[in-house]
Amino acid sequence: MERIQPGPNNIKIFTYGTLKTGEALWPILQPRIGRKAILKGYELHDAGFPAMCKSGNPESEVIGEVFDVDTLTLQRIDFAEGYRGPGMKNLYNRETVEIENEGNCFCYTAEAWARGHKLIEGGEW
Repeated sequence: MERIQPGPNNIKIFTYGTLKTGEALWPILQPRIGRKAILKGYELHDAGFPAMCKSGNPESEVIGEVFDVDTLTLQRIDFAEGYRGPGMKNLYNRETVEIENEGNCFCYTAEAWARGHKLIEGGEW
């Protein structure tokens, strides 16, 4: 796994589906409330749950939220998202993306398997 500096709420994470405020996995993040954010160059697919992958269109958008989390919360999110580490068999991969007005944020991407599912027009779950 990537090395993360310990400290209170110093990790930013971009969420776009079940981790967003009020959604099914949001209790992992409670009592935090996310800040609205847009990630360009990605697209969202409906696999019965949201799955995000890179788009061939740099203008495509995924609408989500950014949360500030600590290392323990990040580990809990990793578990919920089926992320075991780089090079491992993961349901979602964790990667770093650039969000306008937020800087670098972690997010979880599905890539190849997501493309077989219906595209969510407008990029919002």
